[in-house]
Amino acid sequence: MKVASPVLRGRVFCKENLLLEHIHERDLLNKWYEVQAMLPEIIKATMGYDYLEMLLCYTLTKIEQNDKIKLEKMLTSVLDKETGEKIMGSLAHHWQQQGKELGILEGIQIGKTEGIQIGEAKGKIEIAKKMLAQGCDISLIATVTGLDVSYIRSLK
Repeated sequence: MKVASPVLRGRVFCKENLLLEHIHERDLLNKWYEVQAMLPEIIKATMGYDYLEMLLCYTLTKIEQNDKIKLEKMLTSVLDKETGEKIMGSLAHHWQQQGKELGILEGIQIGKTEGIQIGEAKGKIEIAKKMLAQGCDISLIATVTGLDVSYIRSLK
């Protein structure tokens, strides 16, 4: 990491490590507040932006939505406009991905539910057809399968 001043380099390194040391803690937002004053200096360091973006992406997977909004406000308040916009782009991309993943999971669940319902309906129809083939009474078939009498008649 290239930082001009050795003192500044030490401060940046210590602040980066502070985030890394606490990366598995529950309250990551407070750690971001602890390093917020150093964020512009971290960004200036070689790989600083990439490093910060990586930590941010990890943090976003571990904190609550309410804390994500607080983190966004804190970042925009301490970073210059261009860097803030890039970081906000990363946040937006993360939220977009998270939304897609939730949508996919919800779609899968809906598909499973619909598939089960279709399978159950087909099973009832097959049972009704077999019962008809055995000469069972239509009212009995309706009681056993739950199908409508008129629908069972249409299966003949």
